[in-house]
Amino acid sequence: MVDLNKALQNKKGGIFIVSNIADKNAIDSAINQHQLRQLLDGKTEQEQSDLLLKQITRSDQLTCYSINTDIAFNLDHFIAEVEKSAYQAQSSSKDSTSTDKDYDPIFIISLDENDREQYSAAIKDALISRNYTAYIASIASGYNSVAEAQKKLRDGFFQALVNVYRNPDNKFQNFLDALRKSHAPLISSGLPSLNKALNGGLDAQLYVLGAPSSIGKTTFALQLADHIAAQQNYVLYFALEMSANQLYAKTLNRLSYIDSNYGVNYSDELPTPDVSTILHGSLKKTWPKGSNTLLILSKALEQSGDLSQYKRIYDDYDLQRPTISQIKKYVTEFVIHNPIKPVVIIDYLQLIQSEPENSRETDKQRITNAIVQLKALSRAYHIPIVVISSFNRSAYNDVNADMTAFKESGDIDYSAEVLMTLNYDFSKTKIDNVEGMHDKGFKGKTVQQWLNETKGDVREAFNIAKRQTTRYITLNILKNRFGAIPAPTTLITKPQHDIFYAINSKGKVEKPKADIKNLIALKDNRIIYADKQSNDM
Repeated sequence: MVDLNKALQNKKGGIFIVSNIADKNAIDSAINQHQLRQLLDGKTEQEQSDLLLKQITRSDQLTCYSINTDIAFNLDHFIAEVEKSAYQAQSSSKDSTSTDKDYDPIFIISLDENDREQYSAAIKDALISRNYTAYIASIASGYNSVAEAQKKLRDGFFQALVNVYRNPDNKFQNFLDALRKSHAPLISSGLPSLNKALNGGLDAQLYVLGAPSSIGKTTFALQLADHIAAQQNYVLYFALEMSANQLYAKTLNRLSYIDSNYGVNYSDELPTPDVSTILHGSLKKTWPKGSNTLLILSKALEQSGDLSQYKRIYDDYDLQRPTISQIKKYVTEFVIHNPIKPVVIIDYLQLIQSEPENSRETDKQRITNAIVQLKALSRAYHIPIVVISSFNRSAYNDVNADMTAFKESGDIDYSAEVLMTLNYDFSKTKIDNVEGMHDKGFKGKTVQQWLNETKGDVREAFNIAKRQTTRYITLNILKNRFGAIPAPTTLITKPQHDIFYAINSKGKVEKPKADIKNLIALKDNRIIYADKQSNDM
């Protein structure tokens, strides 16, 4: 017979948390059968009969608790119920020398792969936060359910339960189980050349994107979020610098620009609103008559509404920037309530606040703590997390910024699976705006030519690049833990339109997708479609 105390590593008991009553019954049945065999072994028929009439409770017994739908609404209540059940079982079997402090059960969380799977990490975190020992482990490796494993393994099923306790974090078995599962497809960034550089798209990893100020970090992150949402994938956007209204205006600005240039060369720009006009201007009055701009904006508004179903912007943290624990809480609640796992975007890292108990920590300690916990969050829920980061001050004016740009900002370069940078490409960015320049003879030349001919300062070259209506940006991948380091990707940004697009290896522009094919006309401030009519504007 198996010595349960040794199997439980001298703990005072163990509790399985499984998906449903059928799985619970399978475990309870196996445990009861094993305990009865131990008690009845070597007993007479009468003694066996007497024992069967008694309530069998033991301090070292394995117990099981099945989750219910209420967990989706109140995780704390669920954990409290598990604790209550566990302590009741313990108190009924304690001897006079036992104390509550002796009770330290191992919790094994083994949920099936249906809609309840997303609860596993949340339950584990909740238990660990209460100083319990908890693991996510598979009881039924190779089987569809615990109940099926019990049916197929028969007498060997109880031994399988004990083996889980002997090695609850069997990482190799977890690896094999993961290989058996069908992996979710990679999530497109919206830029084919960037997808190629990222081994096909976004995976369940921690991505850190660093860049100097005013290069368009938020614009890039928001465009990424919108494309993810357009694929009907949820994206949680934590806006720590800009408001949700400002971000919605940036999306509307970009979409109206794309729609206005449908089938048109990007150099032939039609009149479109900018963010300031959207937020503060009278749109109808500011656009040229007959420009069809209202038609374009109406379509962009419709597209924005579609995106908002999958894009959640968090910008209200009681008038304070959030702590990492607050961000984790938002993500956990979303994962529990939604069957589709989200992509998380944080804009940006340096604005995450210290926890109240860590108010005296240095900036480096604060950022290190945040990045380490974000990596753990990505692993716990198997979700992509994209973190926007600023450079160190010393690297702000370095067009060849490398990992040293992050060195004094915590353990960013160590924790990120993929580390990327955005920076200006002076050799391709042409000077089309000469406002503020002493020598306006450089119009049409590149910023690099200005730098070479004037022997000017790199910081001034940055300032010149910032003022141009079309800027060339280099995206470098400095670290790719699970793939090769690709060649730099060339991007073009038009900040006045809040848009990035890429140039592939053949020099071809990868235009963002647009769809105004069904737009027919604008009549009496109503959009007329080929198949339907919209509401009044």
